[in-house]
Amino acid sequence: MPTEKTNTPNAAPSGSPARQPAKQAAGPVRSPKTPADIPGLGPIRVRALHKAGLGSLKALRAARLEDLLAVPGLSEIKARHILDYLARFPAAPGKAGKAKKMGHTADTSLAEAVEAARQAAGQIEHAHPNRLRPRLMSALAAFMALAATLPTADTGLSHKTQERALRRLRRITLELSQAAGQPDLGRKAQAELAESLVKACRKLSELGAP
Repeated sequence: MPTEKTNTPNAAPSGSPARQPAKQAAGPVRSPKTPADIPGLGPIRVRALHKAGLGSLKALRAARLEDLLAVPGLSEIKARHILDYLARFPAAPGKAGKAKKMGHTADTSLAEAVEAARQAAGQIEHAHPNRLRPRLMSALAAFMALAATLPTADTGLSHKTQERALRRLRRITLELSQAAGQPDLGRKAQAELAESLVKACRKLSELGAP
């Protein structure tokens, strides 16, 4: 007597791979702690952001699109991605908010921007040894002397003034980094860089830096 076939809907056909169990839904996306946590940013772009004075999430949140576009190797698509991604994770007030109420700031982005600018200025001398003209050497020395006073100057500055100082520091840091990357820094380029350094010193001094 023939046996009656029973249909087993969950059984895999002969010769076919076993059906894999369904994957569980991914958990919630965690808030980034550093720029390296932003998806799509590799070590090279993270280093470029750091050299441009944008090495912290606080600095990136305060940056404008044009600030990011000025970073070497960062396209407009990637710059917009950074801003859009960080917009999903607004900064919590936390201790920084309490510190501002007391007349102080817990934000270290100003000190980070100063350090990035000082490193970029040092790169000029290493990249072009014995090739810098006296005017540029003098401007670099003046900028380095002023920068040495800036990390402790933020406690007396308003939030708006700090943001202006950050933008000025990032701008000159980019100019210094680009100049250090040039194989030959000619007389005209040195004169323009010296003028930018003098202007940066004047603007930073006007913002209340000692």
